[in-house]
Amino acid sequence: MALHIYCIKFLKSLKYTPKCADIVERESKKRKWLAITTMTSSIYNEISTL
Repeated sequence: MALHIYCIKFLKSLKYTPKCADIVERESKKRKWLAITTMTSSIYNEISTL
């Protein structure tokens, strides 16, 4: 699914979330839909801390 790949690239483009992107990428290989949920909440968390 292209959506989770796009989200991973987006997270990796955020220089302050490399660890988060790596975790999400690893998880997405196992459970893509859960990873999408994780990425969405991670993005919200990062935005809320700006």
